[in-house]
Amino acid sequence: MREQKTSVGIRLNREKLICTLINKGLTRKDLSELSGVSASTILAAERREIKIDTAIKLIKALEVKIEEIKE
Repeated sequence: MREQKTSVGIRLNREKLICTLINKGLTRKDLSELSGVSASTILAAERREIKIDTAIKLIKALEVKIEEIKE
């Protein structure tokens, strides 16, 4: 029998993320280039849980606290 993987992740708030991008004058493509996270992963982050290390890359690139963009 296969063991289920338990992943620790975080959900970002889509509206907060978009507002942060707008306030900083950035596009998702810009965020992708700044963070090293693919644009498709950024889009997915708006809809589902992402890995914590990915979230850390995004918050560092945006220069915000996690509380500012998480659910």
